[in-house]
Order: sequence, then structure tokens, then C-alpha cells
Amino acid sequence: MMTVQWEPCFDFTLDNKVPAEAFVPRPSVDGGLLRMKRRDHPLLPLNQRKPYQGLVHRVFTAKGRGLGEILERSRALPNNHTATTFLARHNLRRTSLPKDMPARAWVELYGNRH
Repeated sequence: MMTVQWEPCFDFTLDNKVPAEAFVPRPSVDGGLLRMKRRDHPLLPLNQRKPYQGLVHRVFTAKGRGLGEILERSRALPNNHTATTFLARHNLRRTSLPKDMPARAWVELYGNRH
């Protein structure tokens, strides 16, 4: 959720993987180095950051089985038809999760409300 909240201002990439064997004690999963780079041209004006982050939090914490239900229950979109159209435009299924939405889809979702 936090990555999505900051994605309009920053690009995030996995720079390098660190195998679990490199750590003591050994964790059950590999680690990684996350690279953050400020976008030259943010996807949203900086003064919209807090309301945008609020929308992301509301969608990530809403109940529902997939984005089709979540977007309606969180009131991010007004109805089933609008949610279905939005998801199709971004090549997402109704069963996809908030973490599956690309940054530009989040920005559009926010823009539809403001």
C-alpha cells in the first residue's frame, strides 16, 4: 500500500535480489534492494498527495473479493458498470487485487473523484 501511495511521485524498481543465504539467521525468503527515483514529472500535483493517499488507503482496506467489489464498497467508483469499464480499460479482472493496479490506473481513479 505504501508503494502505491507514493508512486505518483516516485518510480520504484527492484534493483537487486539478496539471497536468503546471505543473512544470519537465515530468513525464509530472499531479500531485495528497492530503488526509489523521484519522477521528473509527478503524475499528480504535490498538493493532491494526502487526498490521493487517503483514497489508496480506503481501497486497500475495503472489504470485497477482488477489485470489482472493493471499488464499489470503498465508494471509489459509483457502481458495478463503472467499475467493470474501469477495470477493462486497465486490463484488470474483477478478481484482481488493489496491489495489481498500475500507477496510472490509481491516478485515473483518483482523478475521477476530483
